[in-house]
Amino acid sequence: MANDDHHQDSDSLGGDDTRRQMASLRMRKYRSLKKEEFRRIEDECRSLQQTLHHLLRQRAHSGGDPPPATSRMIQREVHHSIAEQVARHTRHLRHEVEANYKLAFCLRDWVASQHPAPSLTPQMPWIYATLSANPDVRWAGLQWLSERLLHTANSVVPQHPMDVRGGDAIHVSVHSPDHTDDPIASGAMEFHFQFYIVFVPFSDVVSALVLLNSQRAFVVPDVVACQMVEEANSLRYTYAANPHNGVTLRQVTALFHTPDSTRAVLTSAKVTDDEMYPLQDGEVRSHGFGWCGRQLGNHCSHSVRRTVAESVGPNITTIRGSTLYYAPISTTGPISFEEVGDLFGVDHRQYRCRSDLIAQVQSQAEATVTACFRRHVHALRHHLDGKVTSPGDAIHARALADHAKTGATISTATLRPAMSSTWE
Repeated sequence: MANDDHHQDSDSLGGDDTRRQMASLRMRKYRSLKKEEFRRIEDECRSLQQTLHHLLRQRAHSGGDPPPATSRMIQREVHHSIAEQVARHTRHLRHEVEANYKLAFCLRDWVASQHPAPSLTPQMPWIYATLSANPDVRWAGLQWLSERLLHTANSVVPQHPMDVRGGDAIHVSVHSPDHTDDPIASGAMEFHFQFYIVFVPFSDVVSALVLLNSQRAFVVPDVVACQMVEEANSLRYTYAANPHNGVTLRQVTALFHTPDSTRAVLTSAKVTDDEMYPLQDGEVRSHGFGWCGRQLGNHCSHSVRRTVAESVGPNITTIRGSTLYYAPISTTGPISFEEVGDLFGVDHRQYRCRSDLIAQVQSQAEATVTACFRRHVHALRHHLDGKVTSPGDAIHARALADHAKTGATISTATLRPAMSSTWE
């Protein structure tokens, strides 16, 4: 065994010596070629210098210009020397061009032989972020996720689907498989609402929405109570579970204020991957994100999920909001559209035609979620209306709102009690 090891070491050392010798020979050959080229150039330069000196001596001895024949000979020699140098340089450039041409063809063939890489998807990768269980970085991750949602919300839904001049309204739509090829977007639900007029100060609206968001949450297909898991400053981590179907929700909310205090934005991210609370076998967890914003002034911002409260006058606020819920997630990925139908009480086995199943699930989901959110929003409206300072303020606020809407002149005839909400 020792002899074998010694033999292998000897072979390895011998191979290294051979490589070094070959490299040394190549270097010697290269240096030799360079020396020969340098000597050739020196000889040529020396020859030209001798010719020049000889001609200068002849001119000095003759005391005048050289004869025409000598002058023509000098010109021919100079032209010949220049032509040789140009020819050598041209040959060198041609060799370089040919080498680059061959390299370009090789690169073209190599690129053509590669399989094309998949293009970037329109999905936002940060919505698949995993929360770390490390306490040193966990809250930084929650803050980053909320800030990322805040900064990208405007580009997700640039326009609100409802008319800003309409009355109180809600709208629910369900994305079916015939509208998208994305398994996560299949079965996704959009919810939009607006309170045209709320006779409540801006700060009270902010407090009410933050409180409501931390106490209640939509877990398919119901609004259920939440429990606080973690809380620090404006960050809240809540948990909820639907007792009827077992669907769970883990949600991170954060409240942001602009430097001039003219807008407050409440972000909401449904967490699917959390190292501290991983998905269990058989668990189905809600997936989605959004924000809620309350703004002072005459312009509203929009997002995937947001509530914009706009100041119309003293103690008058308008609120608009949107929410997007993706298909819930299990340990195997997004649940199928058939499983989404099961959550709404639609048995897919009773439908032979898939288009009929899609239509039934869409209809049942929209009806169920609309009724659920209508009760939820009515409760919010009732809570906010209970904060109206006085009937006189409400009457005056309604008149100001009508004036802002129509541009008509305000008179005592236009002052009337606040009307009840009208729902679409």
